[in-house]
Amino acid sequence: MHTTWDSTKQILRTRISGRLHQEQVEAWERRLEQVSRQIPKHLNFTMLIDIQGYEVSEQDKVVHQQQRVVIPTFLAKHGFEVGFFRLFEVQNTIPPNPDRARCIAAAHVHHDCNKMALYNQNLGRSNERFFCQLSEAEAWLHEEIF
Repeated sequence: MHTTWDSTKQILRTRISGRLHQEQVEAWERRLEQVSRQIPKHLNFTMLIDIQGYEVSEQDKVVHQQQRVVIPTFLAKHGFEVGFFRLFEVQNTIPPNPDRARCIAAAHVHHDCNKMALYNQNLGRSNERFFCQLSEAEAWLHEEIF
């Protein structure tokens, strides 16, 4: 698990993998918040969410339910509505925080290429894409102009 801010490329990167425990999810969420506070509030940023090696079937149900809302909630606070809300047909009621930098694009990475292709088909947008290769996600964030 790690989260980093690349001020040169203005990309916030976060990664989780493996079988997680509740404390690990909480620590990841705290670190995400801590690192995001390094982003000046006047900046727009992009985000790379890497969950390669994370399998829902390996997680405790409560832990997975806790984990799966971290990124959608975080990004909603940063003015970005992820496909999660459309996937579960849930209305986003989380207002953007005006004291936070604004996320303008998100790249999600997971090792299941079939799942990512389906997500791209059903949830992908010009500013949100799903990948099964980290290098492709990185390239998309670098090449696109948002």
